[in-house]
Amino acid sequence: MASASQDTPTLGHGISPRQPPGLPSQYQKPFFTCPLEALSLDFPGSMFAIVDIAGTQELVEQGMKLQVPLLGEKEGTSVTFDKVLLIADGEDIAVGTPFVSGASVAAKVLGTGRGDKIRIQKAHRRKRYRRVKGHRQGYTEIEVTKISR
Repeated sequence: MASASQDTPTLGHGISPRQPPGLPSQYQKPFFTCPLEALSLDFPGSMFAIVDIAGTQELVEQGMKLQVPLLGEKEGTSVTFDKVLLIADGEDIAVGTPFVSGASVAAKVLGTGRGDKIRIQKAHRRKRYRRVKGHRQGYTEIEVTKISR
């Protein structure tokens, strides 16, 4: 009987000699690493930035509306974020170490709100101990007005 692939020899049970037996295929490939220039981002000609906002990193463009952790600012005020990790304008990319000096992102606060409710349950088996708590995380909705270098 001829096997389906004549070019790859097998050691039995479909294991090729390049893969040690017993390891799933996800652990046999090296982790993906590439230089920043090799990234193919779908932002042709537009300016975007990666900004640290209240401990979270967000990829933002001008005019984008997004929800960030609660900032404590009033509705209608403008805020400026100076912790810019990366800024790109077409082919011109600047990466900070850790932040890009002189770069900032200005945004307008649209309002605040609370996210979906999550339920936290605790129980001790056979002890009649049951506790249920709920939590709703607060957020601030902002609109990015300007990205500057």
